[in-house]
Amino acid sequence: MNYFHAEGEEACRIDLCDRCHHYIKTIDERILETCDPELEGLATPHLDLLAAGKGFTRAAPNPRTGGR
Repeated sequence: MNYFHAEGEEACRIDLCDRCHHYIKTIDERILETCDPELEGLATPHLDLLAAGKGFTRAAPNPRTGGR
C-alpha cells in the first residue's frame, strides 16, 4: 500500500494498492474539521486523474455517498 496527496491538500489523499492496482480516496478528518464526503469527492477529481495516470482504478464507489 502506498498513498499520495496533492501539495497543500493533506486532508484528502489517494491510497493505492500496488498488488491489485486499485485505489480508494481517503479523507483525514483529524485534519479537516468539517467534512462532507460527497462534496470532498466532487472537489478532488484531480486526485482521481492522478491515480488513473499512474495506472490505478477506483476499487469501489465512496461507501458514504454511494459513488456520487
